[in-house]
Amino acid sequence: MSQQPSKPDVPPDRVFDFLQKFNRAIVLDEELTRLFPDTEFELTFDHIGTIYINGTSTGINVEERYRALRAKDEKTPTNTEVATSALEVLNDLMGEIHGARITGIKAIKQPEIFQTKYPRFIVRNSIGVIVLALRKFDDIWTNQIAPILLSDNLPLEGIELSCEIANRGLRKFCNLVIAHYSETKLSPKTPITTIEELLNQQGFTSDEDFLVWTTHAVAKIEVVRDCIAAKYRLSNRRDK
Repeated sequence: MSQQPSKPDVPPDRVFDFLQKFNRAIVLDEELTRLFPDTEFELTFDHIGTIYINGTSTGINVEERYRALRAKDEKTPTNTEVATSALEVLNDLMGEIHGARITGIKAIKQPEIFQTKYPRFIVRNSIGVIVLALRKFDDIWTNQIAPILLSDNLPLEGIELSCEIANRGLRKFCNLVIAHYSETKLSPKTPITTIEELLNQQGFTSDEDFLVWTTHAVAKIEVVRDCIAAKYRLSNRRDK
């Protein structure tokens, strides 16, 4: 194959762009490959990207062919595929919150079973797991569930939980205390007294109060999960 100068009105940079896309398409598209002779041929393009072989138009636009191949490679998942994934995520989040709540309450009421001098760190770890899980729920609610999966009939429980996460400032708490070591890159670590103050600002009187509250959060997540399972005819059974 020889690449000859294209039509006079095609700028050199466009010819180069067409040629790059042609080279990528020819590797991926067997149907396109079969159109070209096995012997040496002249390849040119017109100003819109139509492919010419030995001066004869193939009727194929290289840009359109290239876009079609990319779209095929980057196939958008179906709503059912997204729903299946979301259901699995919600099951995982409920399990994470439930497990962390049990561990945290045990560390508060029966700290001796952990055989450590510092059971408060077990409680802090439980709170961290739960807050991260709630942030993940808020993300998937905002990005997938509300605008796509259940947009035609949003469950009240999901709306309430998303609003409560916002009103209680749980995302800020997560950013300040859980996901980062301090408020800014150069700030000292967030002191334990500030953590207690933040929990109080969210309406919780103690660590235990927060942990007990999460039972209601799990119940609301379960309703959202069941709505997705019902609409897309999926099993909501947990395999883990």
